[in-house]
Amino acid sequence: MSSWVRICVGVAAAFGAVVAAGSCLAGDSRYVLHRGEVLDSATGLTWARCSVGQHWRATTGCVGTAEKMTFAEAQIQANVHWRLPTAEELESLRTATGHTHPNGAVHYVDEDVFPPGPEESSYWSSSGVTPLDGVAVTFFDTHSAFVTHRLELYAVRLVKRTTP
Repeated sequence: MSSWVRICVGVAAAFGAVVAAGSCLAGDSRYVLHRGEVLDSATGLTWARCSVGQHWRATTGCVGTAEKMTFAEAQIQANVHWRLPTAEELESLRTATGHTHPNGAVHYVDEDVFPPGPEESSYWSSSGVTPLDGVAVTFFDTHSAFVTHRLELYAVRLVKRTTP
Protein backbone atom coordinates (compact mmCIF):
# COMPACT_ATOMS: atom_id res chain seq x y z
CA MET A 1 0.00 0.00 0.00
CA SER A 2 1.50 3.36 -0.97
CA SER A 3 2.05 6.01 1.70
CA TRP A 4 -0.67 8.33 0.38
CA VAL A 5 -3.28 5.57 0.57
CA ARG A 6 -2.15 4.80 4.15
CA ILE A 7 -2.52 8.49 5.07
CA CYS A 8 -5.98 8.68 3.56
CA VAL A 9 -7.07 5.37 5.08
CA GLY A 10 -5.90 6.65 8.47
CA VAL A 11 -7.86 9.89 8.06
CA ALA A 12 -10.93 8.00 6.88
CA ALA A 13 -10.70 5.56 9.77
CA ALA A 14 -10.72 8.49 12.19
CA PHE A 15 -14.14 9.39 10.80
CA GLY A 16 -15.39 5.82 10.55
CA ALA A 17 -15.23 5.72 6.76
CA VAL A 18 -14.15 2.74 4.71
CA VAL A 19 -11.82 3.65 1.86
CA ALA A 20 -10.81 1.40 -1.00
CA ALA A 21 -7.26 1.58 -2.34
CA GLY A 22 -6.98 4.31 -4.94
CA SER A 23 -9.93 6.31 -3.64
CA CYS A 24 -7.85 9.18 -2.35
CA LEU A 25 -5.90 11.97 -4.03
CA ALA A 26 -2.14 11.44 -4.02
CA GLY A 27 -0.36 13.85 -1.72
CA ASP A 28 -3.56 15.39 -0.35
CA SER A 29 -4.56 14.22 3.11
CA ARG A 30 -7.47 16.67 3.48
CA TYR A 31 -9.88 15.03 1.03
CA VAL A 32 -10.78 11.36 0.94
CA LEU A 33 -12.58 10.51 -2.28
CA HIS A 34 -15.11 7.71 -2.59
CA ARG A 35 -16.96 7.72 -5.89
CA GLY A 36 -19.40 10.66 -5.90
CA GLU A 37 -18.68 11.66 -2.30
CA VAL A 38 -15.72 13.29 -0.61
CA LEU A 39 -14.84 13.36 3.07
CA ASP A 40 -13.25 16.63 4.16
CA SER A 41 -11.01 15.57 7.05
CA ALA A 42 -10.52 19.22 8.08
CA THR A 43 -14.24 19.70 8.84
CA GLY A 44 -15.60 16.16 9.22
CA LEU A 45 -18.16 16.85 6.50
CA THR A 46 -18.97 14.58 3.58
CA TRP A 47 -19.82 16.43 0.37
CA ALA A 48 -21.53 15.40 -2.83
CA ARG A 49 -18.86 15.91 -5.49
CA CYS A 50 -21.45 16.87 -8.10
CA SER A 51 -24.08 19.58 -8.02
CA VAL A 52 -27.75 18.63 -7.82
CA GLY A 53 -28.85 17.64 -11.33
CA GLN A 54 -25.54 15.92 -12.08
CA HIS A 55 -24.41 12.42 -11.21
CA TRP A 56 -21.02 10.84 -10.69
CA ARG A 57 -19.48 8.65 -13.38
CA ALA A 58 -16.14 7.06 -12.43
CA THR A 59 -14.62 7.47 -15.87
CA THR A 60 -15.63 11.08 -16.53
CA GLY A 61 -16.56 12.73 -13.22
CA CYS A 62 -19.74 14.79 -12.90
CA VAL A 63 -22.05 14.42 -15.88
CA GLY A 64 -25.31 16.13 -16.62
CA THR A 65 -26.32 19.71 -16.01
CA ALA A 66 -26.28 21.39 -12.63
CA GLU A 67 -29.81 22.56 -11.90
CA LYS A 68 -30.28 26.17 -10.90
CA MET A 69 -33.08 26.75 -8.44
CA THR A 70 -34.60 29.19 -5.98
CA PHE A 71 -33.81 29.05 -2.26
CA ALA A 72 -37.09 27.21 -1.53
CA GLU A 73 -36.36 24.65 -4.25
CA ALA A 74 -32.81 24.22 -2.89
CA GLN A 75 -34.15 23.44 0.59
CA ILE A 76 -36.39 20.70 -0.84
CA GLN A 77 -33.28 18.86 -2.11
CA ALA A 78 -32.36 17.91 1.47
CA ASN A 79 -33.38 14.44 2.65
CA VAL A 80 -32.76 12.14 5.60
CA HIS A 81 -29.02 11.95 4.79
CA TRP A 82 -28.17 15.14 2.92
CA ARG A 83 -28.77 18.81 3.71
CA LEU A 84 -28.11 22.28 2.36
CA PRO A 85 -24.76 23.53 3.80
CA THR A 86 -24.29 26.78 5.70
CA ALA A 87 -22.37 29.60 4.02
CA GLU A 88 -19.42 28.92 6.33
CA GLU A 89 -19.36 25.25 5.33
CA LEU A 90 -19.40 26.12 1.62
CA GLU A 91 -16.67 28.71 2.13
CA SER A 92 -14.49 26.03 3.76
CA LEU A 93 -14.17 24.46 0.27
CA ARG A 94 -12.57 27.58 -1.20
CA THR A 95 -8.86 27.42 -1.92
CA ALA A 96 -6.57 30.22 -0.76
CA THR A 97 -5.39 30.94 -4.27
CA GLY A 98 -7.30 30.73 -7.49
CA HIS A 99 -6.41 29.07 -10.75
CA THR A 100 -7.50 30.09 -14.21
CA HIS A 101 -10.22 27.96 -15.74
CA PRO A 102 -10.13 27.33 -19.53
CA ASN A 103 -12.91 29.91 -20.02
CA GLY A 104 -10.71 32.59 -18.38
CA ALA A 105 -12.53 32.75 -15.02
CA VAL A 106 -10.48 32.29 -11.86
CA HIS A 107 -11.76 29.41 -9.70
CA TYR A 108 -11.16 29.06 -5.97
CA VAL A 109 -11.99 25.37 -5.48
CA ASP A 110 -10.03 22.14 -5.94
CA GLU A 111 -11.39 20.97 -9.30
CA ASP A 112 -9.79 17.54 -8.90
CA VAL A 113 -12.16 17.05 -5.96
CA PHE A 114 -15.15 19.08 -7.19
CA PRO A 115 -15.19 18.91 -11.00
CA PRO A 116 -16.42 22.13 -12.59
CA GLY A 117 -19.67 22.27 -14.49
CA PRO A 118 -20.02 23.58 -18.02
CA GLU A 119 -20.85 27.02 -16.64
CA GLU A 120 -20.06 28.86 -13.47
CA SER A 121 -22.70 29.14 -10.81
CA SER A 122 -22.95 30.29 -7.26
CA TYR A 123 -24.34 27.88 -4.65
CA TRP A 124 -27.19 28.31 -2.21
CA SER A 125 -26.41 28.00 1.47
CA SER A 126 -28.90 27.36 4.27
CA SER A 127 -27.84 30.66 5.84
CA GLY A 128 -30.57 33.28 5.74
CA VAL A 129 -30.57 37.00 6.28
CA THR A 130 -34.24 37.98 6.04
CA PRO A 131 -37.42 36.23 4.90
CA LEU A 132 -36.66 37.60 1.41
CA ASP A 133 -32.87 37.26 1.29
CA GLY A 134 -30.48 34.35 1.58
CA VAL A 135 -26.73 33.82 1.28
CA ALA A 136 -25.06 32.24 -1.73
CA VAL A 137 -21.38 31.36 -2.14
CA THR A 138 -19.32 31.57 -5.31
CA PHE A 139 -16.08 29.82 -6.22
CA PHE A 140 -15.16 32.02 -9.19
CA ASP A 141 -14.69 35.40 -7.56
CA THR A 142 -12.40 36.78 -4.87
CA HIS A 143 -15.46 37.64 -2.74
CA SER A 144 -17.13 34.41 -1.75
CA ALA A 145 -20.40 34.89 0.12
CA PHE A 146 -23.07 37.40 -0.84
CA VAL A 147 -26.64 38.27 0.10
CA THR A 148 -29.19 37.67 -2.64
CA HIS A 149 -32.94 37.46 -3.11
CA ARG A 150 -34.34 33.99 -2.44
CA LEU A 151 -35.98 33.88 -5.88
CA GLU A 152 -32.62 34.07 -7.70
CA LEU A 153 -31.44 30.85 -9.36
CA TYR A 154 -28.27 29.15 -8.11
CA ALA A 155 -26.81 25.64 -7.98
CA VAL A 156 -26.90 23.31 -4.97
CA ARG A 157 -24.17 21.11 -3.49
CA LEU A 158 -25.34 18.90 -0.62
CA VAL A 159 -23.44 17.93 2.51
CA LYS A 160 -23.82 15.57 5.46
CA ARG A 161 -22.08 15.26 8.80
CA THR A 162 -19.79 12.24 8.94
CA THR A 163 -20.45 10.24 12.07
CA PRO A 164 -17.16 9.25 13.74
